[in-house]
Amino acid sequence: QARFLNIRRRPVWARCRHPPGQGRPIAPAMWRQLSGCSPAALRVRPIAARTWLRSSPRWMVSEREPDYTTGDMTGYKVFHHKDPFALRTGHQLPELKVAYESWGELNMNKDNAILLQCGLSASSHACSSTKNPLRGWWEEFIGPGRALDTNLFHVICTNNLGGCFGTSGPSSFHPDGKRYGSRFPRFEVYD
Repeated sequence: QARFLNIRRRPVWARCRHPPGQGRPIAPAMWRQLSGCSPAALRVRPIAARTWLRSSPRWMVSEREPDYTTGDMTGYKVFHHKDPFALRTGHQLPELKVAYESWGELNMNKDNAILLQCGLSASSHACSSTKNPLRGWWEEFIGPGRALDTNLFHVICTNNLGGCFGTSGPSSFHPDGKRYGSRFPRFEVYD
């Protein structure tokens, strides 16, 4: 598909079709999909090629990319571990902050908690709440009567270490007053 991006005035079949015995020719179905006409009559302008490529499934995104700042985020809490936190790589953080959101009530025995880990680029906002009414990334699964029933369970979703949504990471401040950036210590999934 990438070879269609640089089409100028030459027909696609002239630019892309290989002579007999020298490589695999482009399937006629591809020509029909591009233009609805035969390979001999096909001439695609760059705009038409780009339009076709953008309409292919790899260009379709259902939701916009989230904003990777905590300034606009609301509804999350922060657990602050003020002592040094040792990482499995041998490095150490002088303190650790973990941003999280929770839904449902913790029972008297404190045995109904479910820890939900978010994906690498997601935030802890898995479900809407009164503090943050925006739709969460797992909205269909968390709530009364759903898979993670908040009438039965206390669901806690944390942000990942090194993430962009409130947990200690490269955008956090180092004790010297500057952001960690590339100085943020290496860590493992187990941390």
